Amino acid sequence: MMKKLITIIYFIYVTSFENVNSVEWDCASTSNQGTFTRSTDCTISGSNHVNVATTLEINGTNTDMNNLITITAAPTQRHRHFYINENAESAVLTLRYLKLVGGDTTYKLPGGSIHLGRRTCVLNLHSCIITNNKATEGGAIFAWGGGGKNVAMKIYNSIISNNEASSGNGGALRVRDAVATIVNTTIDGNQATIGEAGAMYIQDADVTLEGTIVSNNTANLRGGAFYIYGAVIIMRQSSFISNRARIGKAFSNNYYYGDDMYAITAVTISSINVYFNNPGNPRGIAAVSYYGTPTWKTCNANLCTESPFTGTCNAVHNSNSKLGVLCNLNCSANRYAPSVSVAISAPSSSDTCKPWQTCGAGYKRVNGNATSDANCVQCGQGQFQPANQFNGTSCQAWQDAKCNAGYKRVNGNATSDTTCIQCGEGQFQPANQFNGTSCQAWQDAKCNAGYKRVNGNATSDTTCMQCGEGQFQPVNQFNGTSCQAWQDAKCNAGYKRVNGNATSDTTCIQCGEGQFQPVNQFNGTSCTNWKQCDSNEYISFNGNRRTNRICVLKPTTTTNAPSVTTTTNAPSVTTTTNAPSVTTTTNAPSVTTTTNAPSVTTTTNAPSVTTTTNAPSVTTTTNATIATSASVSTAASVSIANTTSIAPLPTVATTSVTVAATTTKSSATSRSRRAPKENGGEEQLSTSIKNTFSTFSIIIAFIMAMCSNL
Repeated sequence: MMKKLITIIYFIYVTSFENVNSVEWDCASTSNQGTFTRSTDCTISGSNHVNVATTLEINGTNTDMNNLITITAAPTQRHRHFYINENAESAVLTLRYLKLVGGDTTYKLPGGSIHLGRRTCVLNLHSCIITNNKATEGGAIFAWGGGGKNVAMKIYNSIISNNEASSGNGGALRVRDAVATIVNTTIDGNQATIGEAGAMYIQDADVTLEGTIVSNNTANLRGGAFYIYGAVIIMRQSSFISNRARIGKAFSNNYYYGDDMYAITAVTISSINVYFNNPGNPRGIAAVSYYGTPTWKTCNANLCTESPFTGTCNAVHNSNSKLGVLCNLNCSANRYAPSVSVAISAPSSSDTCKPWQTCGAGYKRVNGNATSDANCVQCGQGQFQPANQFNGTSCQAWQDAKCNAGYKRVNGNATSDTTCIQCGEGQFQPANQFNGTSCQAWQDAKCNAGYKRVNGNATSDTTCMQCGEGQFQPVNQFNGTSCQAWQDAKCNAGYKRVNGNATSDTTCIQCGEGQFQPVNQFNGTSCTNWKQCDSNEYISFNGNRRTNRICVLKPTTTTNAPSVTTTTNAPSVTTTTNAPSVTTTTNAPSVTTTTNAPSVTTTTNAPSVTTTTNAPSVTTTTNATIATSASVSTAASVSIANTTSIAPLPTVATTSVTVAATTTKSSATSRSRRAPKENGGEEQLSTSIKNTFSTFSIIIAFIMAMCSNL
């Protein structure tokens, strides 16, 4: 490839260099050797053609085939364009990108535009047009060697059209004892007005025709296109279209003149990939056995040797060898070229093998062969193929996808496998190993009081959840997602705290009837019941929701009972307790109770015991009579004295016990004024009273015990 590229670059360089440095040809008949360019149209000056004796090369500067530089023959006798002298040896004429017109040698000479003499000479035509020229024969070119095929005519990429042989053969070309190579050229609309071969008269020559179109040529006699006599002709990838022989004359039923080709004598013809536009026409190709029999080579002659058509060989028509053979392209692996056909046109020498097509996503390839392309077929049900430019021959099976929670299955298609995709917004799917293809929509949950809404996610539905500890939500049909926190309520005096629950906040409520709560900023949850007064007490203050009930002792009671004297012989014991002197005065109605009971005398030999208590003064006297007096008054000082004296008595004696209880209570003002400061007010007074009654209760119990013994 690199070598080829270098060659092309070198050719471009050399051509450019030559064009830059070439001399402009002056279009004079005397300028007959050297290398020139021609940049404008011209008519050959002088009275004759350009007589080429050595080497002459002329290059037109315009490469557009529709606008070539035009050279017109001289307007005198022998006014053809170029003549290679038959006395010249090894003369070479090379023409490029030129258009030759106006040659006319019909008065008696062949070769209306170019005449090649009988010596060794070469004509090279590259991309030229030779048109509207006339001669007695070889209306465009007459090439006649000296008997050793020493004349070479090479025509490439050119057009030879509308030329005329006025009195002889070969409306365009007359080739004898020469070697002619014609490639990618069109020979069209030429005529042999009187003679044979409207396009080319071939006699004792070797002719190679490749990629050439021979069309619309006519002859008055035989061979509308070609007349072949004692020659070898090889035709490849060429076409014969609408040529006609025997113009305006009747045809014998058993004698054909050959519209496309007339072959006589022992000629050899190789027709490879050649198109005849009317192959069924019996007059299209005529062969006459005259001084030998024409031969058309077949596949047995190994004709498929020229690239690119080196593939298999087949006869165009098994019963008509004159139509030649078909040589296919020889394609490598994974490449193809359609089987060559000449049913419509001749194949082109530029035809190449093409790679098999690749397939798009969703398709697999069914491989072709050397003559047919691969096909693409869609993947079957349950299969996929994801790639473009795919040259594989199989699709993949969908996987049996099992999806995790939060995902749904998407079945595969021709271009993608089965897969799992996450549920969309507002949807959920709770199960693993799920093969369903849809998720469920979240419910629009409305929650009851005490509950909040928990929005769903990919794996669970929207639901209602109870408010947490220390939170509440009070309404039904609730779609909020959070509960409120209980307030940290601090209650005023008279109120207690009621902690919140799932449906209500913490609050403060009033203490119930018979209860109280005395402090502010209270966070307790219960009030205290009022004090219950004892039977010997009465209600001084009934209490409210902030203050407790106050109980006070009832008035003193005196009872007369039988006199009881108890004598105990014992050591004298004296106990003295110093306590604050308390005097209680209660102003109340005087009550006297007298009880007559038998006299009881008890004598006990025990130590004498004397107890003195400095306390609120209490006097108890039992003298067969118990007297209780209660004088209710209020004073600042209350004095109570408890004295019990037990002395030795006779064995049978009368015990006289006197119990006197005096309680004095004055007004609040007097109590406040007299109360000792160290006693602490009402609380200490209450304590003293209780101590007094405790002592009194002991004495009463002792008396009752003594009575029981009697």
